[in-house]
Amino acid sequence: MKNKFSFKKSGVFWGIILILSAVLIILDSIGIGLGFLSGVPVITVILGIICVAWLIDELIKLKFTHIFFPLAFIFILFQDKIVQLANLKSQIMSNWIVLICALLLTIGSSMIFRTNRVSKKEKMVKNQHKFGNSTQYFDAGEQSDFNVENNFGKTEVFFSNVENYLGDGTLRVENNMGATVINVPKEWNVFVKIENNMGSVKAEENHPVNGKVLNIIGKNNMGSVVVEIV
Repeated sequence: MKNKFSFKKSGVFWGIILILSAVLIILDSIGIGLGFLSGVPVITVILGIICVAWLIDELIKLKFTHIFFPLAFIFILFQDKIVQLANLKSQIMSNWIVLICALLLTIGSSMIFRTNRVSKKEKMVKNQHKFGNSTQYFDAGEQSDFNVENNFGKTEVFFSNVENYLGDGTLRVENNMGATVINVPKEWNVFVKIENNMGSVKAEENHPVNGKVLNIIGKNNMGSVVVEIV
């Protein structure tokens, strides 16, 4: 019930944002100004509103590591206006520098906060990988909670001792500007919920009758996560 209620509230929130955007387009088309934003293209204003809504949505969900990209896009969209209001003579910084800083802040803060959460889970299998290629093997007969982190490299995940897996386990994924491939036994019932930030997440559907459940959750930041059934 909690998830349905949250989804409903989120839908209402974004519905209001879209309606507000439509109203601004109508006002602009009939020549009504936008106050202190006068002179700013209406599409820029709408994109700014969407970015602000994105920022508010992340703050409401307490996902503080996700706020840097909406802040970066807001700055990029209105940098000229900021320069004008501040009486500056030149652009503050290039758009590429803004995006690179947002990326580094997102990855860095995600690593810090994720590390603090995982350190409290004593029984969780923890694997971290940076650069290059690696292969991770998890013993499903001994553990039901797993963790894999991949930064700037490629990691492939396999499960062994699958016949002794108790089920209802969770694989937590943190993928930052890399590629993570997760091989799930075909006998398992897999559910994937990975937050994707400017990357790609592809997951095969697999729901066998009476299959033992594996939940795959986590974050993908400007990388690729693939869940394959083997």
